[in-house]
Formats: sequence, structure tokens, C-alpha cells
Amino acid sequence: MEKKSRTGYASIDKPQYKFYRESPIRKFDANQTLYQLVFNSNINNMDYNSIGYFGNYLTYEGFKNEVDKAALAYKQVGVKSGDVVAIAMINTPEVAINLLALNKIGAISKWLDVRASSEDLEHYLTEHNCEIMISLDMITPKIGEIIHNTDVKKVLTVSPADSLSTIQKLGYKVKNKFNGNNIDIPNESKFISYHEFIKQHSLGIDAQEEKFDKEKPSVIVQSSGTTGIAKSIVHSDYSFTSFADKLSYSDIPFAPKKRLLVVVPPFVAYGLANSLFLSLAFGMNAELCPKFDPNVVFNNLGKFNLCFAAPFHYRYLADNISKIKKSDLEQIECLISGGDKISIEELKQLKEILGSGIINGYGNNEGLGAVTFNPYNANKFGTVGIPKYGDEVIIYDPESQKELKYGEIGEVCFKTDTMFIEYTNNEQETNRIKQKHNDESYWVHTGDLGSIDADGYLTLEGRSQRVIVRLGFKISPIAIESVVEKHPAIKECMAIAVPDKEEENVPILFYTLKDEYLTDFERIDEEIKTLCSTTLKENMIPKHYSFIDSMPYTDNNKYDFRKLEELGIKYVESNVEKTLILKK
Repeated sequence: MEKKSRTGYASIDKPQYKFYRESPIRKFDANQTLYQLVFNSNINNMDYNSIGYFGNYLTYEGFKNEVDKAALAYKQVGVKSGDVVAIAMINTPEVAINLLALNKIGAISKWLDVRASSEDLEHYLTEHNCEIMISLDMITPKIGEIIHNTDVKKVLTVSPADSLSTIQKLGYKVKNKFNGNNIDIPNESKFISYHEFIKQHSLGIDAQEEKFDKEKPSVIVQSSGTTGIAKSIVHSDYSFTSFADKLSYSDIPFAPKKRLLVVVPPFVAYGLANSLFLSLAFGMNAELCPKFDPNVVFNNLGKFNLCFAAPFHYRYLADNISKIKKSDLEQIECLISGGDKISIEELKQLKEILGSGIINGYGNNEGLGAVTFNPYNANKFGTVGIPKYGDEVIIYDPESQKELKYGEIGEVCFKTDTMFIEYTNNEQETNRIKQKHNDESYWVHTGDLGSIDADGYLTLEGRSQRVIVRLGFKISPIAIESVVEKHPAIKECMAIAVPDKEEENVPILFYTLKDEYLTDFERIDEEIKTLCSTTLKENMIPKHYSFIDSMPYTDNNKYDFRKLEELGIKYVESNVEKTLILKK
């Protein structure tokens, strides 16, 4: 399908097609619901393992039974097609079960960040008038604070230990008790164990399957909140099913019985769609990891063949290579990286150390995760790869409203069947991101800068919007600044990213004070820290705070971010030196 003549425009030449399979590795019908695609695709391998969780496994047949029981339970308590059920979970088997159970009856699953504040949880729940919520037990105290301000009638609580063996459950309880991590679930009728709920309501005739509707909302994920509070991003069944269909033309070695490590949390599309759903669609065994710590891939070596993770997971592997068995590395077929950039030098070094190249990709929640990826057999270090089969990525000049040629830098825009439907209750922002071009098609405007080469590979050249990426998650500097600006003593404040040994990048807050507060600096400093720790999500809380006399500006009277970055690095280095001196 490669064009013989070149125009210099990626949308016309489509040079990436030479890297796809001539025929798909597995044929999918994208005109199905998520529930239908997973079980129709695996009808001949229902005895294969679908989910692994700390050595406990569910076959596809057992998995379907659990999904059908949950679907029936929801139907019996009145959950209807189009109802929104909120889910705030980490990667446990209940995540996969509820994704497909709610989908089977036409309900919409809304995935919430477990780190969200009580105030944000209230907003997310009331935004869609959620009456049922599935929640990790650890965050139920936060939910208890706001539940009476919402329409929620039932909170189904899930412990990470619920799907463990009896002995493992006992060990989990003993460990929690020893560490003082006992959880006090609110003592009221609205809270009930998820598994007790299923027992009470799963007897009866099997719930009827909802018919496929290409335009119907199916799943809602949260944005990273890069412009303030996280937006609710609505996707259809077709976003998910077409994603599986498009990846079937890639040369990534997806195949039944292979084990794929699911590390990324389900409240982002990269975790829910690209890792978990894709694994089930291809008949693989999804090895679930409830934690997102830097060492989680390292701790699971020997248990997987493929992995979707973030760069800091692979850097941890490289830093601890002396502790890794050669046999564990030999089982790895493909390592896929997303969520943050990774340099050419790092990729070369990691391949040399690990013996396996890392496939770098790029995307966002609006495109259901990955929009581009490097081919398995044509991995071009320094790029984020080519578009998925059937997708288009162009470099766009917003001023001329025209596509740019190979090598030119402009805004990255993409067109895909995995595109979101809308942001909930935010038509203005939907229209800003999802724009109709002259070809009468809708394109997502990412706000990122990039260039495309003559082979169709995308290289990112920076961000047109300020974003802090901490352990693979995007953080809004604006969200941090808007909280701190509420303090009456603050004159100006800016949050930027600084490098961190443990977390890759962390926020540092620079601030200036109004003249009348300058003599009370120490008290104000403590108040700002308290304000951040009690108001912001945990991963948004700045790790460093620095008072400065005045904010640096460029000659154009704009904030000088480069100068702030220099100040941030000096601040971190200075504090490291102080720590070393104190330790001596």
C-alpha cells in the first residue's frame, strides 16, 4: 500500500503502511460490544487462563461466569442501559469482571483515580448522578466524608485480598495489622462488600446482552487534569473494539496463552484499554499488578512475556540488572513504554543491558491511549513510532490551518476510530480539542509539538502546554498554582518539574509574597505546605517549596520557565548536598 511517488505529506503518502502485517494476526469484528468481542474471540480457548493475580488464575470460562454473575446482580438491583456506575480501583480481578459485566447490560463504567481528594470524588460522582460505586476499601473513608452529598445508594467495597487464596488473605491481614494499616470502612448501610453483594443478587435468569451501538457511550476515563480538575472523557464500545482490530495488524507478538503484565492503573486508558482489554481480546493471560511502584516490573520478572509500563519501570530494571536472573530476561519478548519520554541514549543502553528493545509509543486518553507505536521489527530509537493501522497522524500549522511536510515542526494532530466522543458537560473544551478539518473529518489537537519523517515515524519536539510527568502520570501545574494562589499572602507562584532520583520528576513550587507578609515567611511557608497536602491529590503535592524575591520574566514579559528550571535544579542539588552533610 506504500505510494511510489512522494508528496511530502504523511496524510497522502501514508509511508507507515509498509510496516504493517499484510493480514491481521487475529481477525476481529469491531462492531461488537466489549463483552461480545472478548468472549466471541476466545470461544475456542475458554480453558486458557484469562487473569493471573499473585498465582491465582481464572480461565476464560471461569472469568465469563464471574462476569455473568455480576451483570445479573446489577440488573436485579435496577442498573439499566445508560446508567453510570463509578469504579475507583487498582488492578485486581474485580476490575476486569466489572468492566465487562457493566458493558454486557449496557451500563457505563466511569473509572476514577483512587488518589483523588474527597472534593474531587464528590464532583465525579455527582457529574453523572452515580447511584452505585465500586471502591477500593482503602479509600472508603474519603467516600464516607462526601457520600451524603451525592446520589450514591450503594458502595461495593473491594479489598486487594479478596481474590487471594485463603493463606494469602491471612498473610495480608497479619501484615496490615503489623503495619497499622487496618481500614475502617464507614459503618452504615450504604457500604457493602462487593462479593457479598454478588452473593445476594446473582441468582436468577442470565442477564440479557445489550446490542452493539457504535455511537453509544460505554466507558468514561479521567484526563490527567492538566488544565485543572480532571475532565471526564467519554468513549464508545467501538473505541475499544477497533483498538484491538488495529493492533492486530502490528508486528507486536500478541498471541493466546502469552502472559501480559498489566501494571498501569485502570483509571487511565493506557492501563484499561491498551493493557487489560487488549490482553483479553487476544486471548492472553493478564497478570495483574495492584501497585504502580518503580520496582513492580522487576518483582514480576519470570511471570510475563509482554509488558505495558512506564520508562521508570525499565530504568529500575537497568539499575538492578545484577539482581536479575538471565532466565527471567529470556522469557521477555516485548517491552512497551508509554506515559513519558525516553531518550535515544537510554533506549540503546536499556537494550544493551536487558537484551530486549523497548517499543516506545505515544498517545492520550482522548485517543484511548496509544495512537502511535514503534514496530517490533523496525524500532526507531528517539521516535514514538508510526500511527496504528488505519489511523492518521499529521503535523499541523494552526495559523495556516494546513498540514506541514516531513521534518517540519508543528502541532501533533491525529484521526482515529479510537477517538473519544466528548468531555462530559464541557462542549467548549470538546470543540477545542476535537476539531473538524477541511477533509470534513474530526482530528484531536494534542497541544504537543512534533515532526514526522519520510517513513512515517513521529518524533516529539516538546510540549506546547506545561505539564509535569511524575511516575508516568501527567500533573497540571495550574491545578497546584490555583490552590496556592488562594492563600492571602501569595503574590505570584509557579509550579515546574525538577528531576528526582526516586520519582523521575516532581513538582517544585516557587512563590513570592506580598510586602506585608515578608517578615512572617516561616509561618506562611508552613501554611502553604499544609494547604497543598490537605487540598491536592497525593501525586500533585509539591516535593519542594522555594520562596524567591521575584519571579523571573523573559524580554517579552512572560514567565521565564527556563530560568525557573535552572533555579529548581540548583535548589534540589543544594538540598541533596545539605542532606549528605547531615548524614556525615
